[in-house]
Amino acid sequence: MKKLLLLYWLIPIYLLFLSSYELLTYIGIQSTNKDGVSLISRVDYLKIKNMQAQSNGVIDISFTDNKGVHHTKRMTLPVQLAAQLQDLAMIPIRYKENSFMPIVFMPTYEFHYKMVLMNLAITFFSFLVVLWGGFRINRYVFNLSSTEVLNDQVKQAWEQAKPIESNLA
Repeated sequence: MKKLLLLYWLIPIYLLFLSSYELLTYIGIQSTNKDGVSLISRVDYLKIKNMQAQSNGVIDISFTDNKGVHHTKRMTLPVQLAAQLQDLAMIPIRYKENSFMPIVFMPTYEFHYKMVLMNLAITFFSFLVVLWGGFRINRYVFNLSSTEVLNDQVKQAWEQAKPIESNLA
């Protein structure tokens, strides 16, 4: 039981990792929007996969940054963001090379940061609930195991006391 309990603790660790990733994404989006360079990118390819198990979009964009360097990027986007971009041949973007999210699509900026903020709230709340549940389960398992040890000690003492009773009779 205690070995399974160790596996349980992988769940809150994973949820904390997801929350951290969402937080970095949110900070990156805000930083790129605030401090990034406004550019126009050309859409070279856009495909939306709308399957039951996986819905996303793939977009290839190309642009030249303010230093004159030409960039071609392939990005995977949630289907909600890709659908908003599917009719555009040119997309205004904000670009910040050293950001966690170096490219922000301006037409989807507000929706994107709200979606990331919602994901952050959900994963962090899930982390707190699973963490609280882990402590409760941990306490139950260790109380249960200490009760089992105590019961085993009582049984052993009882078994040792029985031969004494039979000798007295």
